[in-house]
Amino acid sequence: HPTPPLPTSPCFAMVIHVLPLWAVALSSLPSAAAQFGCSTGWDDDFCPANGSSLSGCAKGGYPLLPTQPDWLNLRARLVQDMFGQPLLPNSTSPNKVSTFSAIHRFPDCLYSVWGDGNKSACEKEVNVTELVWEMDARINDTFSHKLQSKVFITLNTSGYAPNYWIDHIEYPDFPVLPRKGNTLVLFHRGHSGVKGCPTYGDTDGVVDWLNQLGFDVAMVLMPFHDCNRDPQGPFDHAWFKPFEDAGLPWVKFFVEPAINTIN
Repeated sequence: HPTPPLPTSPCFAMVIHVLPLWAVALSSLPSAAAQFGCSTGWDDDFCPANGSSLSGCAKGGYPLLPTQPDWLNLRARLVQDMFGQPLLPNSTSPNKVSTFSAIHRFPDCLYSVWGDGNKSACEKEVNVTELVWEMDARINDTFSHKLQSKVFITLNTSGYAPNYWIDHIEYPDFPVLPRKGNTLVLFHRGHSGVKGCPTYGDTDGVVDWLNQLGFDVAMVLMPFHDCNRDPQGPFDHAWFKPFEDAGLPWVKFFVEPAINTIN
């Protein structure tokens, strides 16, 4: 991205949004920029691979980093641009915390998929902790809205899940209830099409897969989507355009719940 100023369009938000999941692909981001396009009505804010005369872009393609970039300064500017403040969010207290039991059907329990077992044979209770983060979205004295973002935490089920037998169910002889593991995976679903709300939305079994591997999972959802649907909606991402037009930070509504959950 050209510097300065740092861009604040949906193109930039998309890159920031996928970083927690695809950090391993950071080295490939420049090569993807050539195919990257912005939503209708938004100006491009990236430099193409074949060169550009846009401010900050290199004529031969892409911008060139300084020989000795000041990474701390760049980070501070990025935080300021995303959150409208010099420091990352530091909240450690959700607006609401609740724990509930959900009947979970282990999707890789083959006894009920290819075998002749009942689906109930592959179901067990799991405890889910729900964090609710509220964020004030305010443009001026005449427009403000409170966004609600839910995060669902589930624990390691490696000693609790069934095996993969087809002809019979096989749970561990001495099952260990879901328990806190050694690693927390922060999983941002993006546009997932979750159908499991209002429980905890693990429709495709990704969270279950991670839990069975022994990881704890904090699942974060997009603003206004899935378990975060607003009763005054439906809203889509275009809802944030007035913030962009007013020069106000809005990427924070996508990222802040993840940061506060880590806090």
